[in-house]
Amino acid sequence: MRAELQPWTRVCLWLLPLVGYWLVLVYQLGAQWSAYEQYNYGWAVPFLAIYLFWQRWQTRPGVQPPSRPRLALAVVACAVLLILPTRFLHEANPIWRLTSLLWTLEIIGLTLALIYLVGGARWLRHFAFPVAFFAVAIPWPSGLENMLIQTLTRWNTSTTIEVLGLIGIPAVQHGNVIEISTGVVGIDEACSGIRSFQATLMLALFLGELYMLTVVRRVLCIGVGFALAFAFNVGRTGLLTWVAARDGVAAIDKWHDPAGVSILVGCFFGLWATGLWMRQRQTPPPGREATKAAAPDAKTPGVSATSSPSQLPMKLAVGLMCWLVLVEVGTEIWYRSHETDAGAAQAWTIRWPEEKPFFRRIELSDAVKKQIFFESGGQCAWLEPEGTYWQLLYFRWQPSRSLYARVRSHLNKTHRPEHCLSAGGMTLVADLGLGTYEVRGVNYSFLRYVFESNGRELRVFYGQYDDSAAPEFVTSYRENTARRIAAALAGSRNYGLRMLEIAVAGADDEVAAETALRAQLEKLIIFEDVKDGG
Repeated sequence: MRAELQPWTRVCLWLLPLVGYWLVLVYQLGAQWSAYEQYNYGWAVPFLAIYLFWQRWQTRPGVQPPSRPRLALAVVACAVLLILPTRFLHEANPIWRLTSLLWTLEIIGLTLALIYLVGGARWLRHFAFPVAFFAVAIPWPSGLENMLIQTLTRWNTSTTIEVLGLIGIPAVQHGNVIEISTGVVGIDEACSGIRSFQATLMLALFLGELYMLTVVRRVLCIGVGFALAFAFNVGRTGLLTWVAARDGVAAIDKWHDPAGVSILVGCFFGLWATGLWMRQRQTPPPGREATKAAAPDAKTPGVSATSSPSQLPMKLAVGLMCWLVLVEVGTEIWYRSHETDAGAAQAWTIRWPEEKPFFRRIELSDAVKKQIFFESGGQCAWLEPEGTYWQLLYFRWQPSRSLYARVRSHLNKTHRPEHCLSAGGMTLVADLGLGTYEVRGVNYSFLRYVFESNGRELRVFYGQYDDSAAPEFVTSYRENTARRIAAALAGSRNYGLRMLEIAVAGADDEVAAETALRAQLEKLIIFEDVKDGG
């Protein structure tokens, strides 16, 4: 005679496949939390969600049989089936916000459906917030995030200009750059306020649930958090600009990171105080005893004396675990079968033109190095006898061998001149599209731009090249759904990457600039099968 498992033992066994799904998701999103500074707070979200779930567990209502078990099972089936294409696409596009969102929603839906099957509608309502709270760690859609960054940056810069005027420091705004007597101070993404803006949203939601605030008070807590984030970021920008005006622009590096940490700490304590104040003002105060009284039939507070958790078939739990293993192993087999260690289609590197007049290496700031995270390369500038001024940037990333490295590699593809140079105060005059230039029988394709800065034209030639293709083909930036799907079908995830950007100022026109570029490429590019050097 086969021994029957106790109801709560079955529930614990059911947790094993569910925990497996969550761990895989956290591992994948964790690479983005580490790479995006504004999402570093994501590492705290799983632990905060577990704590909120545990807090709700102490006051759980009695179990009631699910009224629509077939609908819940359909949700489970849809969620796990959709994980397969989502996981497959995400492997080739590890920073695609859409797959991150869909994958998270699928796991949340799976979890809530299983909670409903175990404890019924009461449990679903009771545990919905702690489970859904994890969604706050999903990277926001790029369009929304970029709009907020640009908006917050403009507000931050213009408000800082007004504050500086009040304290007697003359300053002029040029886009996202503040010009003062000692130089210029750039308002980068970190200073825009988006990092503390998103972190305070997470904290406000957590504190609202922790103190069991009403819906209206939770919304007010979020509003207070946003106001604190903006005020602290204006203070940070004002402080850095004041330091630059007093001690020079170079002194900013000393204060930049401590000021950023101070913002988050200040927002946290400000929100904490707000949450405590709202809890005290809330009538009646939501204590645990009042919540436990919601289950009057329980011998143990919060647990029904007559109901036990619904017994789900263990075959379904085994099936969920097998499906998870199948998805992970199948995805890995697909991509590994398409990977190659053959190296680049054309091995090449850059020879630094140290013999050029006024040649100089340009040391990249620590912030840029941290952001780009290149393995070899650098930046330089020089003058030509006819008076043209040249800048060259060349970076090399070897094939990625870890998820974190792949995320960094994909992030590098988002650093484009039309974004980076525009943020630095330059004006994009024209996007001339793709141009191809032959170098000793090998074609190199570049995206071509014309920028203007202080009345001076700068022509920029920019290209990124995957190791899997000849430099005639600019790497896929995966800017749309079709390209991302094509990359997944091609098994593209681990290829090495090169970035080459050449800018020239002082050329008479586009024809003169392109003629000069061809001559420069002949001297700069080296074809040889050697390890790239800096």
